[in-house]
Amino acid sequence: MKELSIFVDESGHFGMKTKHSPYYIVSFVFHNQSDDITQPVAFFEEYLSNIGFPNHCVHTEPIIRGESIYEQMSLEERKKIFNSLCRFTKKCPVRHKTFIFRKSDNDSKMQMLGKMSKEISLFVNSQLSYFKSYDSVKLYYDNGQSEITGIMTTVLAPLISNLTFKNATPRDYRLFQVADLLCTIKLTQEKYIDNGKLSRSEQFFFRNYPNFRKNYLSILENLSLN
Repeated sequence: MKELSIFVDESGHFGMKTKHSPYYIVSFVFHNQSDDITQPVAFFEEYLSNIGFPNHCVHTEPIIRGESIYEQMSLEERKKIFNSLCRFTKKCPVRHKTFIFRKSDNDSKMQMLGKMSKEISLFVNSQLSYFKSYDSVKLYYDNGQSEITGIMTTVLAPLISNLTFKNATPRDYRLFQVADLLCTIKLTQEKYIDNGKLSRSEQFFFRNYPNFRKNYLSILENLSLN
């Protein structure tokens, strides 16, 4: 039985007037279950254990900013964790599609939700032969935001007849953490495009945009499902 797993993560929230969060990003990671990732997962988890972070669930935006559980870690420690997730992502036979929406392009939350639904629907329709080649399609999401849950159930379910939904968290699956990474990479790119520079924490972490583009943005390009 040919099975496709889809892991969905998002960055941002739907508060339209929040200046510090001008974007909303949704990433889909697609994994053909016939492609074994046991070895990359084992290497990733062994590395995290060896550097002192066994069973660690990676959260990439706080790593860059040195927040939350990463507040007391050195830059070197944070980079080791972040880069290990990047290496894991490159080794995994997965594909992705990441959507970004600018709140400034919309007059209301309802309008932005409409655009999100339309873009995701157009993408799924363009890839219907891909989805239909699988006997089973399982979508994993943590139900973090009801708006995303609504889009998944009202847009994807009618188009992919063999789709089922699984409630899961980033701690449950490493590929969920890959979706989180791709959201963060896309967010960093878009902020640079709009502002012409990296933020202070991004400069500290990535050094400069050419380095970011070469070592991190290339991950998106190599895995993209168009």
